[in-house]
Amino acid sequence: MNCEVNYTYTEVNRLSSYVKTFMVTPRAGIRVPIKNINVSLYGGAHHETITNRLKGSYTLEGIRFDYSLDASAESPWSPLAGTQIEFGKHWGLLAEGSFGDRQMWIGSLFFRW
Repeated sequence: MNCEVNYTYTEVNRLSSYVKTFMVTPRAGIRVPIKNINVSLYGGAHHETITNRLKGSYTLEGIRFDYSLDASAESPWSPLAGTQIEFGKHWGLLAEGSFGDRQMWIGSLFFRW
């Protein structure tokens, strides 16, 4: 079992704005050795809470427009499934995707020393 947690806060200097993101990704699965290759299959969920406040002003032909926008994720939870294949001690391949209202796909070839 594995769970990643990430919190990010970003301020945009040119605007009076910020973006806050909180992500939690719990996963559970199995790892099966097949000859010299380890294959992991897992499932889980991805939760992402995004708060974005954008505030500023814009001047057009001497007229100033002030604006403010609050944005957030419509569907914070999405199920996910993935696999990791380890080719020996150093090389591996990762593929993961989430589905439902929010879709995300990631693939990676990696090297560990």
